[in-house]
Amino acid sequence: MKINFIFYLLIATVLFSCSKDEDNSTNDPTPSQTIRFNPSKAEWFQREAPDSFVVNVSGGVPPYFISKRPEYINAQISNNEIILFPQSYSEPFVMQKETDFLDISDNAGNVNSLNIDMNVKFYLYQSVSNANIDLTGDANLNISQLINGYTFWDEFEKTLYVSVQNNDDSISLTMIAEAKIGASPIIGTSSSEFRFITSSATYILTGMDSINITNLSENEIKLDFDLDVTTQFSGGNYKLKGELNLVK
Repeated sequence: MKINFIFYLLIATVLFSCSKDEDNSTNDPTPSQTIRFNPSKAEWFQREAPDSFVVNVSGGVPPYFISKRPEYINAQISNNEIILFPQSYSEPFVMQKETDFLDISDNAGNVNSLNIDMNVKFYLYQSVSNANIDLTGDANLNISQLINGYTFWDEFEKTLYVSVQNNDDSISLTMIAEAKIGASPIIGTSSSEFRFITSSATYILTGMDSINITNLSENEIKLDFDLDVTTQFSGGNYKLKGELNLVK
């Protein structure tokens, strides 16, 4: 009787173990069930979007299907490849990165999301970390306290737009230049391309000139300048020298 009891106990233990293993194999997905992407996400620059972007799909149980996509993203699946057709942007200033995703399903109901990053080459700078500007000539002025008005680097258009001012907006400096390290020509000589405004006068360039950019990155801009300027309406000869450091 004791032997029979031990025998039944062993049988019950084996059956319980098999049942537990079966449950685990049912609930835990194997690596082959996971839909995978190569590359792991789709990304491009909005104003330099390719005609198409291809992502390889593997894992799961083919065939694969696009089960969810944004209305403005054209995509199809062919031969285990997701082919995306990016939308082209023609706006001169595209300032904001866009993100989205596609949901990809397989024949067994597995789902994975392919992330899409539509990047920009447009960088805004929020504050002035260092400033020193001297105006010399018939009038003399030194400014060291400035705040950022609206400064950006458009890498796609190769343009740097600088706009800084003091706290009460009685002094401001605005200039548009080619965005490159070293001597960077100011684009044009009119007051729309360059102007330095004080409470008593507006100063413009006397001719074509350049600023010197020593750092140009997504997070920081450093530049200095030594410019010949004149008042917009009264003339005169002045020197405008300075340095600016703007950060994101």
